[in-house]
Amino acid sequence: WNRGELIVIGGRPCVGKSTLLLRMARNCAVQFDLPAAVFSMQMSSVEASNRLISAETGIPMEKLEGFERMEKEDWIHVDVSLKKLAGSQLFIDDTPGLTPSDISERVRQLVKRRQVRAVFIDNLQAMIPDGKVDSPRAARSEMLRSLKEIATTFGVPVIVLTNVGRPKKAGRIRPTVTDLDEYCPLSTDYADRIFLMDRPGLLSHDRNEEDLLGLELVRNKRGRTGFANLVFDEGHFRITEWFDKT
Repeated sequence: WNRGELIVIGGRPCVGKSTLLLRMARNCAVQFDLPAAVFSMQMSSVEASNRLISAETGIPMEKLEGFERMEKEDWIHVDVSLKKLAGSQLFIDDTPGLTPSDISERVRQLVKRRQVRAVFIDNLQAMIPDGKVDSPRAARSEMLRSLKEIATTFGVPVIVLTNVGRPKKAGRIRPTVTDLDEYCPLSTDYADRIFLMDRPGLLSHDRNEEDLLGLELVRNKRGRTGFANLVFDEGHFRITEWFDKT
C-alpha cells in the first residue's frame, strides 16, 4: 500500500472479508515488521487473536475455543504462534461503534507513539457518524470521506471493509461497483483502490468451488485493474494463493 491511500474491500456476507483483513494486517506486522493497527468492531480481540493463531498453526477453532481437546503438540504450536504474534507490533482495538473522530484520535496516538504504518478497519457499517445526518447513505459517505482524510493527514494507508448489495439478477454474478454503492456510496470519489470479493461456491453450491475466493481490483487511481483467484480455508481462517493443478 501507499501512504495516504484509502482502500475499500467489499463483499457479501460470509465471503471471508474479515479473514483477509486480519491476514493482511498480520503480514504487515509479522512478515514485514511494520506496525499495524486493526479496529475490529465486528469481533472481539480474543476472537481475532484465535483466528490468527488458527491460521498460523492449522489448529481448528473448535480446539482453541475449548470445544475439543488440545493435544500436547497443539500447545507447542500455540506457544510458538503466540510468541511470534506477541513479538510483532500488531495492535487490535475491539471497541465497538467508533466514530471517525474516535479513529482519527487513536490513529494519531498510534502513529506518534508506535509508528503505525497501516490501519485496517472492520467495517464501515459498524462505525457510527460523528453528528446528525439526513440518512444512513449520507452517514456512510461522510464516514468514507473522513477515512480518506485520516489516511492523508497521518500518511498511512487505510484499508476498510464494507458490505455490498445482493445481486440484482438471479444466478452466480460477481459483485459490481453498483452493488457496492448501496452500502458504500461515493466510494469511487474517495477510494484510491476498490477491491471486490466473491465466493462463487456460496451461490452455486458447487463443491469444486467451495474454497475458491475471487479478489477483483475494480478501481485503481494509480494504475491497472485485475483479478486473482485465492483459496479460502474456512476451517482455519486462512487465505492462500491458488495454483492451477491442470
